Amino acid sequence: MYLIDEANFTREISIPNITSSQSGNAEKLNLYADEKPRLLLQMCLGNVLFAQLDSQVTSGVLIPLADQKWKDLVNGKVYGDKVWKGLNYQEGSFKVSLLAYYTYWHWINDSYSINFQIQAKNAENINPTSNMVDVWNKFLEMYQGTNVYIAPRVSTLNGATFVDYFSNTNNSNYVSLIQFLKDNPIDYPSPQLYCFESLSNSNSLGL
Repeated sequence: MYLIDEANFTREISIPNITSSQSGNAEKLNLYADEKPRLLLQMCLGNVLFAQLDSQVTSGVLIPLADQKWKDLVNGKVYGDKVWKGLNYQEGSFKVSLLAYYTYWHWINDSYSINFQIQAKNAENINPTSNMVDVWNKFLEMYQGTNVYIAPRVSTLNGATFVDYFSNTNNSNYVSLIQFLKDNPIDYPSPQLYCFESLSNSNSLGL
């Protein structure tokens, strides 16, 4: 895994049967959690900055003697009146990471077709659509913040209706990854800052 571990996959991004050797989920998650965070950070930082970060990561973990700017990126930083929580941070008793949300979304999307139901061990059949929408929107909020819509956007997926209310009126001092990089150009010069084109549920999910 890259800058995350199994402890990040809890609550709405918990992986079913991860402790079962027969499910193969643990092995598959390890592959996804090594690939997807790297790809996302490459898109966000660009090749030069990502190479600098990657040179200070060993076995998926930021080394203790890493440059302070990379510790800030991974662990969070308070600057001025703003707070960047970090790529991987503790929230109460839970570990939270936008990298884990991004990894989980791809894992669940590739594992199950949206046209079929998931049957977890000792659980009733469930449809993953609602969970995927929530996970994707949470990821976007941490990664690039939210956009403005003049009116609510209504999407219907597999018979379920979702209403999006996005606004740039944010009284919170917490910033997204994209905003943190923009605010600190000396430490992170010329990042690529890839942004996802749409925050609508249907477009974001490709459904």
